[in-house]
Amino acid sequence: MWTRREECRDIIKEAWTGRVRADNASDIVAGLKRCADDLSKWNRTVFGHVPRQIQKKRNVLNDLVLRDQNGRNGREINKIRKEINELLDCEEVMWQQRSKVQWMGLGDCNTKYFHSKASGRKKKNTITKLLDELGVWRESILGMAEVAVSYFEKLYITSHPDRIQVVIDTMESKVRWKVDLVESLFLPFEARTILNIPISYNLPEDKIIWVGNNRGVFSIKSAYYVALNLVESSEEGECSYKDPREFLWRNLWHLHIPSKIKIFAWRACVDALPTMVNLQNRGIGISDLCPCCGVESETLFHSIINCEVARRVWDNWKVNSVEIWQALVDISYVTLDILRNGTNRDLEVFFGVAWAVWYNRNQVAFESKCQMPDQVWRFARSFLQDYKGALVALNMNPAEKNNGWTPPPLGVVKINVDGATSKDGRNSSVGVVIRDSCGVVIAACGKFLQGQSSVTEVEALAVESGILLARDINLTQIIVEFDAISIVNSINENFMEGSIGHLFQGILALLSSFSSWKVNHVKRDNNRAAHKLTLFRVPCLSATDNASMVIVLELFYLKGDLSNSPIKALIICIVLSITVIRPVTRKTYHKKSCSPDMIRESKKMEGEEVKNKRHTGESDVHVWIPHERTGIYCPKGQEKVIDDVPAVAGKDFQVNWFS
Repeated sequence: MWTRREECRDIIKEAWTGRVRADNASDIVAGLKRCADDLSKWNRTVFGHVPRQIQKKRNVLNDLVLRDQNGRNGREINKIRKEINELLDCEEVMWQQRSKVQWMGLGDCNTKYFHSKASGRKKKNTITKLLDELGVWRESILGMAEVAVSYFEKLYITSHPDRIQVVIDTMESKVRWKVDLVESLFLPFEARTILNIPISYNLPEDKIIWVGNNRGVFSIKSAYYVALNLVESSEEGECSYKDPREFLWRNLWHLHIPSKIKIFAWRACVDALPTMVNLQNRGIGISDLCPCCGVESETLFHSIINCEVARRVWDNWKVNSVEIWQALVDISYVTLDILRNGTNRDLEVFFGVAWAVWYNRNQVAFESKCQMPDQVWRFARSFLQDYKGALVALNMNPAEKNNGWTPPPLGVVKINVDGATSKDGRNSSVGVVIRDSCGVVIAACGKFLQGQSSVTEVEALAVESGILLARDINLTQIIVEFDAISIVNSINENFMEGSIGHLFQGILALLSSFSSWKVNHVKRDNNRAAHKLTLFRVPCLSATDNASMVIVLELFYLKGDLSNSPIKALIICIVLSITVIRPVTRKTYHKKSCSPDMIRESKKMEGEEVKNKRHTGESDVHVWIPHERTGIYCPKGQEKVIDDVPAVAGKDFQVNWFS
């Protein structure tokens, strides 16, 4: 620290010059003492207590900064900052000189206290003896090693169990929240929030995500909007005022009227139309009299409602009376009154006629033309009717051709999935339809979801349900189609972030188990079968299961028009009272008669015992016996299924026997 200053060299040189004889030891000792004293005095004068000096300089700097309102102290501030930096450098060098060599670089960074505690812990945790299987204490190193090796060898020796599949079958394959446990541990509103979090089948590890955007990745832009929402919400909490027109804005942009009338309606509700009074308020020197009646000042309410010409137009509307609106004084309040006492169709008529009245007013103001009130009314109503008729024609004859459902390539199955949420957001369900290249329905699934989920979450859970069903019936090549383009893009881009990134992670893990897979987007019109399955309801299920409720219904049609109708398939399965749990075997039968080949084929099952597990976990054994009427062999106790077969359809079909 001293050697960095030039005066240090001068002090040392002065202490040794002319006073010390090199051959005299006492002179050398005296010179060293004199040099040390001079350096100590110089150190106290120049450096003093370095940390204290640093603090003093910082206090001076703070005072200068606070007093520097106009920037006049800039030079002095920079000087103090330079002195503080020099003192900090000196302090760093001082600690380097005082520290031990071991403290620097890669030396031991632990303190003496740490080493003493570590040594004590080592003594306490040392194993001095082990108890073997015979109850004898082993104190030698070899004896303790033998005990440890013997213990772990026996621990990992398998007994070669042969009932692994039986144990797996008894385990519940559903992944869902333990509702009772969550509700017992948390407050009601906390439990609802937790139960509404969707969980993936493979239960990936939890992680922290950024909730400011859909991708779960922090950005300055998203943080700005989060902060803005917090500020706005705090301001709303301080003020009880709420814009009454918020309800109007939600309905306005969904009206079936032309866009130019929507824009006119919005401008009318915020008083942004160029009436004479508004133009005069903007500094334009014109008369504020109404160009139609020439009697009163033209405010917006007068021009649209209260003018004599406008009143005669509104007299044609028998549903609403102009007299009721006189006390409202503002167009936005008139529209709110119509919404409260009428329908959106009444609001469409109001805005359409108001636009026609304003159009007639412009004709008078700029072209000196005026239509009769009846003509203005008929023009407005015919304009709206023509627009709605064009919308209907456009929907009936879409410009883009709808090719419907397209079959997959040979050997590949197509999985159509869809999710639906009720308007109040309380109930959600998913639907799955699996078909082969011939359009034959291989499987159909309707699943009720646990908790309240967003639309995106429901769509992702629908994809997961479809892929899980395909895996359970041992399909290897699949194409997944649904109408949520954002979910399709996320899966194809291997996106696993955001609030539902764990669902995408589970979906991608499932897809990797197939030999080939593809995820495509399809229009909603081409995904109707899966969508209708989401609307399928079985009321009795809600009384038996509080969590997610699943009905997996599989019908295998070989011919006929039922192959593309999963809804009919579900109804038939309910009529036959077939509870689908796990397939044991599959046989094909005919409605009218059973050929000798069919009987011989089914006879192969005679006396065969098919062991399986019920979903309750109880063991069951099916013995195949011949049916009295048809001769077809079926599981004992399920003869009624064959009795009900002729009532289904006159087509060849396959019946699944399930335990």
